[in-house]
Amino acid sequence: SINEKGAEKKAGSGAQTLKVLLYTFVSETDTKILRKAKTPAEERKQLQRIFELDKGELNPKVTELLLDFHYINLYFAKHEKNFSDEKISVILAMMSYTMSTALGNNMSQKESLQILRDILKLHSFPRPPDSIGLFTVEDVAAIEGFFFRTFYRHFPLYETAFKQKVELTLKTLAILELPQLKHLAIENETKESKLDDAKLLVQFLSSQDPSSIPVKITGEQKIDAQTNFISTKL
Repeated sequence: SINEKGAEKKAGSGAQTLKVLLYTFVSETDTKILRKAKTPAEERKQLQRIFELDKGELNPKVTELLLDFHYINLYFAKHEKNFSDEKISVILAMMSYTMSTALGNNMSQKESLQILRDILKLHSFPRPPDSIGLFTVEDVAAIEGFFFRTFYRHFPLYETAFKQKVELTLKTLAILELPQLKHLAIENETKESKLDDAKLLVQFLSSQDPSSIPVKITGEQKIDAQTNFISTKL
């Protein structure tokens, strides 16, 4: 997720009512410092300070991505368009607010464009204190074109970079060792054989007349009983 403290402190959440952004994210003093910076290294150093990316609270790759984002916005406003300090301040604030609001609230690509257009309206019509006439029609067209070429075009990249990730790790643990299948089959066959023998014995005993079974069997009676049993089966 985005953790841009400058945006949170000065602009608040995406649900907040939009207000004029002149000298909010980037103060008048900071804008003059950016104007005086002579090299890209100096400009990046000041942007890192202004947007509080120098505290080491973010992943280094995320910090670098955010710094690149702010730098290309500054390059467009300062070098490509040679905008005034007021316009530079608003453009840096507008782009930062649009990114943090859209990605922080899981908005779509089209919704991010609507955020930008709403902010541009607040800075293109002289209706103080709700809006100011800072940007001309040509400025608005140029800013929208820049937005399409940069943040809007690479929206999926930023979305992936700042989206919260949940990692799920699955492990298989051996709790007990199963017996060999061969032994298990033999054991099952033995149990089934014993059950069959028991069933035959129950059937045999249930077919006999209890009165015909002597309590005590002598040797001769045992032989006669076996002979009679065999004769009945034949």
